[in-house]
Amino acid sequence: MNFWQTVAVVAITALLTWVGHGLVAANQRKNEKDRALEQEKRETYKRFMTLMFSILQQSKKVIENSGLSDDLETRFFEVARDMTIYASDDVLDLWVKFKNMGESADTKYVLALVGELMSAIRTDLGHTSSRFAAKDLLSTFVTDIDSIDLPAVR
Repeated sequence: MNFWQTVAVVAITALLTWVGHGLVAANQRKNEKDRALEQEKRETYKRFMTLMFSILQQSKKVIENSGLSDDLETRFFEVARDMTIYASDDVLDLWVKFKNMGESADTKYVLALVGELMSAIRTDLGHTSSRFAAKDLLSTFVTDIDSIDLPAVR
């Protein structure tokens, strides 16, 4: 091998090593970003579920009163903000329907929408092959859900 062939082999090896390290570094940055986003989604969805349970609990106690307590309104606003930032398009679409349904919404529709929202959240978090339907998820906190005929949401 002559001098120039040796230089070419060394240069190509160095270039490939440099490119390889760059690709590995870029992949690591992407993975770190994905993990951070996943963590934010988990926290946002956890706050959403906590909020839903709190609203259900409050509604059982103060059906006569209209509106939410100041604490629940604050938490609702925080969840809305985080949903806008971190939720998938499917979750965000259902969240907007939930947020805009108004006080006169039919209870069955509200339940169906919350069930679909819970299902979309689970899908977004990676439960893509879950055997649990929206109604199954609602059964975790609504005891007589099987006796309720829920309307279609989507």
